[in-house]
Amino acid sequence: MQKKVKHKDDYALISGVYGSIWEISWAMRGFEQFFMDLVINPSFAHKLLDIVTQNWLTYGEVFFSELGELFDIVHAGDDLGTQKGPMISIKTFREFLKPRYKLIYDFISKRTKAKIFYHGCGSMTSFLPDLIGIGVEALNPVQTSAYDMDVGYLKKNLWQSNSFLGRRCR
Repeated sequence: MQKKVKHKDDYALISGVYGSIWEISWAMRGFEQFFMDLVINPSFAHKLLDIVTQNWLTYGEVFFSELGELFDIVHAGDDLGTQKGPMISIKTFREFLKPRYKLIYDFISKRTKAKIFYHGCGSMTSFLPDLIGIGVEALNPVQTSAYDMDVGYLKKNLWQSNSFLGRRCR
């Protein structure tokens, strides 16, 4: 079956969403409570994010061992932005999310040759250099209606310099 699916060279095969830790964590605690945890109970927030991350890695062991060679793209992501700006500061992102995303993306890269595609709605500009730095190779959507998501800026500063937002899959 894998050979039959992979034989179709005209299309890229993309996984379902893998590695969402931000949205799952606030869904488990409630949006407002999880944001409060980040400030008044950061050790709890770290522990919850560690558990969610470990669950993805455990799931990924089977998922990628069985299907990893089929994928051209692994779909990752979390909505980090709103229409008016990021949901969290870059400092909070770097403390709570970036190390865990890096762990997940390194895990993916060791198990497949697939590109990492990040889905994140809203204003994402402040996070993009960090996401690129840890392995993200494409972004969807480029939500131009959100604050600070200027296509000209993104193209000049991210696409051209990092081959981001326009790189073709193999």
